[in-house]
Amino acid sequence: MSRVARDKFRPNRASVVAHELMQTYDLVIGTDVDEFLVLDPHRPEGLLQYISQRPITGNLSGMGIDVARHRIKEHNFD
Repeated sequence: MSRVARDKFRPNRASVVAHELMQTYDLVIGTDVDEFLVLDPHRPEGLLQYISQRPITGNLSGMGIDVARHRIKEHNFD
């Protein structure tokens, strides 16, 4: 596929898959392959309890933070 065709295909395919999943599941969480979804560690409940207690009528979004290191000045992440 050309880049333009692929850029149009991917969101449409994701929408179709999400629609199919919603026929079986109450909630679908989508992320990129290099992302993690975690709850604020200061909250008393876990992620499942947090999401279960919220009436989700549309979208619920997380906040993204890019983490990087300076390869020369900093050690590898542990």
